[in-house]
Amino acid sequence: MKFWDTSALVPLFIDEATTETLRRTLADDPDVMLWALTQVELTSVIWRRKPDPPVTRAELAAKAVAAAAESLSVEALLPVMQHALNACEHHRLRSADALQLAAALVACGGESSLLPFVTLDRELASAARAEGFPVLP
Repeated sequence: MKFWDTSALVPLFIDEATTETLRRTLADDPDVMLWALTQVELTSVIWRRKPDPPVTRAELAAKAVAAAAESLSVEALLPVMQHALNACEHHRLRSADALQLAAALVACGGESSLLPFVTLDRELASAARAEGFPVLP
């Protein structure tokens, strides 16, 4: 199982330079762990980028829902919030990235070295490494 940040999920929905690498990463281990609100982030990013060919909001939402339905989700709000506040103090992260890192910290139960963290965001990857996560791709 791997924890997937939104930045790593986007290329699975929109063809990008990293799409094939991330498809292989997913194929190697299809067990996905997500933060509960990743679906909102993912839908927002996909819609803002307006993939070609264009799809409707409903189709994008359906894809995001399907991705979330096939994954395990970190839904514990209070522990995620507490870890996110701590992450903001120790790392230079945007709020959404602090929440992603915090959800991964909750998901691993203190054993960050055992949960690979999949992200394309450099700052988030750096913070995840500092927290002990193996970072992919």
